[in-house]
Amino acid sequence: DFEPYVRRLPTYGGGSYYQIVLLHRTEDIVITTPDSPREHWEVMLAWEELYRFMDTSQPLPDTPEYECTRHLDPVTADHDRRHGRPERYWRELDPERGREFEERAIAAAKAFPVGRSRQEALARGWTPSGVGEGDWQ
Repeated sequence: DFEPYVRRLPTYGGGSYYQIVLLHRTEDIVITTPDSPREHWEVMLAWEELYRFMDTSQPLPDTPEYECTRHLDPVTADHDRRHGRPERYWRELDPERGREFEERAIAAAKAFPVGRSRQEALARGWTPSGVGEGDWQ
């Protein structure tokens, strides 16, 4: 049972970076992320990935990092089978298309209204990138 928050830390050069911190509610346990994004949207994206990874009722995020292990997670394997997702989707993706996907994903992440649910963001006109949402079909 952890309480998450994002902290902003200063750098010696006058800049700052962000870090995800997980505090255990009853034990003296603190976990911080090893990466240190410089942009707020980057740390929110890292939080979203961690949150989705920990939600065992949903498939793993459809990113290149998890492709080699998707078949090991029963929920993800079932999702991929039902949606016809190719097993080697990211590994066989054309590099130019991959760069296009990355640009779209970054633009959508930067535009996401922080503090809103996906449904609220969509209602306010936010457009998701669509990357990893069946674009292989």
